[in-house]
This record gives sequence, structure tokens and C-alpha cells, in this order.
Amino acid sequence: MSAVRVRFAPSPTGPLHIGGVRTALFNYLFAKKHAGTFVLRIEDTDRSRFVPQAEDYIVEALNWCGIPFDEGPGKEGRYGPYRQSERQSIYEDYAKQLVKEGKAYYAFDSNEKLQVLREESESRGETFIYNWHNRLEMDNSLNLTEEEVQSRLRTENDYVIRFKSPDEGVLVLNDIIRGQIEIDTKILDDKVLFKSDGMPTYHLANIIDDHLMEITHVIRGEEWLPSLALHFLLYEAFDWQPPQFAHLPLILKPTGKGKLSKRDGDKQGFPVFPLEWKDPKTGEISRGYREDGYFPEAVTNFLVFLGWNPGTEEEFFTIGGEIPQPDPILVEKIKPEIILLDTEQDVYTDGDSVKITGIVSSLESPTALIGIYDPFGTPTGFYFGEVDSDLEFSVSFLVTGGVNFKTEGTYSISAFYGDSEEYTSFDYVKTIETVEQDPIEDK
Repeated sequence: MSAVRVRFAPSPTGPLHIGGVRTALFNYLFAKKHAGTFVLRIEDTDRSRFVPQAEDYIVEALNWCGIPFDEGPGKEGRYGPYRQSERQSIYEDYAKQLVKEGKAYYAFDSNEKLQVLREESESRGETFIYNWHNRLEMDNSLNLTEEEVQSRLRTENDYVIRFKSPDEGVLVLNDIIRGQIEIDTKILDDKVLFKSDGMPTYHLANIIDDHLMEITHVIRGEEWLPSLALHFLLYEAFDWQPPQFAHLPLILKPTGKGKLSKRDGDKQGFPVFPLEWKDPKTGEISRGYREDGYFPEAVTNFLVFLGWNPGTEEEFFTIGGEIPQPDPILVEKIKPEIILLDTEQDVYTDGDSVKITGIVSSLESPTALIGIYDPFGTPTGFYFGEVDSDLEFSVSFLVTGGVNFKTEGTYSISAFYGDSEEYTSFDYVKTIETVEQDPIEDK
């Protein structure tokens, strides 16, 4: 295997969904398992939906989850720049190359005409497809002379470059998770690759960037599976070696009816974003796992087991730990079926995450224990001094078996030690009166 290079390529159109965090996590772990490189690429070609604060949010979220990237914005490598808007000059030449070779064409159809055709198809119970069966009836360069094409390119602004999908044939593709996939090319439409505003669509930019950045494996969400045929055909059109693909199963809402959304989290009382997000337009605030008091280790432990099993009895996972991390064999063990979000499992792993990460392996360092449970997420420097063995057992059991949120841990521990003072970050409690009590029974 050549040097492994994977990428996480979100669009900065809003907060990073927890499903996106899972995709980033598998890419990161795959790279680290094989001493490879994890690339963050910002795919901001859709300027109409661009949100300026989103990129900073994505980077902060990845760092909080313990998923740092090796190359990307602010960590420039030899494959940069890593924002597609800064690579704009690269794409047009490749699009024109496909036109010159007869693998793509200019299309001048107006949005109004296309909308009418869509509505006519819908009235017949059909889906409008722009491809081999009607492209010669449409307003495009396939029906014009070269002189006419050049004239219209000079005088018109509303045109695109479309990929010329095959008229017939069956594509046999392979997905690491799903195995062999067969696709009839007759059902493929002629996707838009390049727009007259000088920006490529996701499909073209994605393929070009993956090739130029020497990406070896594309691990992405199942929602991109319908694009696999087009992407493979684009690699074929450019005569490039495609990477290996793995499409992760979708995360559905707990009821199983539809993809997990922010609204689902609001209704059922759990976050769907790693960090709190304030909508820059409406001012609406969406909850985040961090602000709700979750440990990042708990979030990653929860996410890595969504659809994946290491093949052992292990229930806990640590980044960089001894637990097996996803490699080509283990990635194949990811179940292709859709996944229901289990919020109870989420809470359960959070309660045990302290134990398995080694943050609190014993009470030999009570300062570290209380520091971990500061509500603000930073060490407080609390000092407890000597405690008896029964109290050690009680606190240890509480932390490793029953505490799910940092704030819960803080208040519970202060109750054990008989201290009722409300403290905040950087407060110091030098003396605490211990309270004699029986060890907590396992309930």
C-alpha cells in the first residue's frame, strides 16, 4: 500500500453535525493506524450557502474531539491551498479539457426551461433526467457549430459544463464496506461540473482535489453513494487511478424515521452538534455536547461504535490506546445498514469513559480527579489531602460507574466530602471536612 492519505471535506454552511464528526473520526483513525496523513479540506464552492463562522467551528470541534488534522487551513502542506475557493483557477482548465476531448459539453438551457421540463415529467409520474435520451434535443454545444458555441460563450453568462455520461453499459464498482456494486449507466444524468460564475460543482472539484492531493482512501457518508458512479467515471475520463471508497452508514433519528437532525435533538433533549452553535442570522442557539458537559472521550467512544465492532468484547475505545483501531480489515466490519441513534448508550459510555481513558485510574492524585470534573472543562487545582479508603472507594465508584456529565461529577464529589461551597474555575479549597459513610452499593 502506498502512503495512506485520507481527507475530511466538510462544507462551511453551518455547524458540523455529529455524523460528520464520526466521518472525520474514522478517517483520522485510519490514517493514524497506517502512519498516514489526515487532511482537512474546506469545500466552499457553494458561495450562496457559505457561513463565515462555520470553518472556525469545524476546526474547533475537531480539536475538542481529539481529531486534529495533519494538513489543512492553518497547517499548510505541499498540497495546498486547502480551501476550494482558493483553488478556483485550477478547475476550469480540467473542465475545458473534458469538453475538448468530447467527454463533456457546454449547456445553455435556461433555468426556466429546465423547470418546465421537470414539471412536465412530474405530471406524468416520472423524474426528469438530462442525459443520453434527450441531450440532442436540448440547447447545448452538441447541437451547435464551434463558431456558434464560441459566440454564445462570449455573449451569454448563463451556461454550464455538463459531463457526458455513457449511453449504455454497466459499471462494476467496489466499496470497502458494501462490496461489489453494479450500476446501469443508462440511468445516470449528465451532471453539471462547472458553472458560468467560474466555480466548479462539488463533483468536479472533489475529484480533482482528491487526485492532486494524492488521496488514497475516501471514507465518507452513505449520502454520497449515489455519486460514486459519476466520480468513478470522472476518474476514468481523466485517466486517473481512483482511490478506494468506503461509505459509512447513515445515522437516523432514534425513531428510525429519517436522518438525525437538529430538530430531533431539540425535541428529545440531546445535542446533535459537538459544540454549541449560534445561528449568525437568527441568533438561535443549538446545544453542543461540550457545553452539555460531555467529555470528548465519551463522544468519540460513542461515535466509533455506531456501525462498527472491533470483533472483541471491548466496549470502550480510546484514541491512540490499545484497543484496535479501524484498518482495512476492520473497516470492512462496519455494517452497511443504517444506524439508529441510541442516546442511552451515549450516556452510558460517558459515565465509563473516565475509567478507560486513564484520566482517573486511581485516587492517588485527587487533584487530577477534581480538575477533570470542573464544570468549565479546565483543571481547578483543588486539593483534598488525606482521605480514608472507604471514601476513596465511594468516589471512585461514583466517577467510573455513575457519572455522565462533568457538572454531575462536581456536585456529587463535593457532597461526598461534605463541602457545600459553590466553587468555580481556579477556586482553591485547602481544607475539606470528610464525612464518614458506608461505601456505595452497586445498584
